Amino acid sequence: MGRGHPALFIGACVRRFLVLGIGNTLLGDEGFGVHAINWLQQNYAWPDNVRLVDGATGGLMLMADLMDCDVAIVLDIAMCGQKPGTVILIEDDDIDLNPDIGQSMHQAGLSNILASCELAGHRPKTLIFGFEPWDCQTVSAGLTPQAATALPEYCEKVVGELAKMGIKAIRT
Repeated sequence: MGRGHPALFIGACVRRFLVLGIGNTLLGDEGFGVHAINWLQQNYAWPDNVRLVDGATGGLMLMADLMDCDVAIVLDIAMCGQKPGTVILIEDDDIDLNPDIGQSMHQAGLSNILASCELAGHRPKTLIFGFEPWDCQTVSAGLTPQAATALPEYCEKVVGELAKMGIKAIRT
């Protein structure tokens, strides 16, 4: 993370943070971001300026949530050809906003949604916590055993990065 983190404050105003878990929980590890949000909600208390949202496969319906925050932390799988279980951090400037072609409204990718936010006049600073999956093609209502084992450590990394931004979550 070479560029530094967004400041907690904008002048005298506290920034609004969105932690957004996305994915399809019916396709094994594809739902990792949603499982991560659930884990974070169950294991931590969060300050008032932080909202945790299960975005599932909301597509463009998530635009309102993104338009209503200053900083978005997105939890999702990232198929980058790395070893399964690898955490990939993608910072704001490295997110490709070129729209994907041929997707329906509920299948819009994150890049489409962020590009739409920009066109509408407000694109939040964004950090993606990608997770290289083991299996995201098999129809299964749960994570693979390997991804389920990796989930707490991944979530602790998210909490650690948020702490660097001044967000103090309290372990419950």
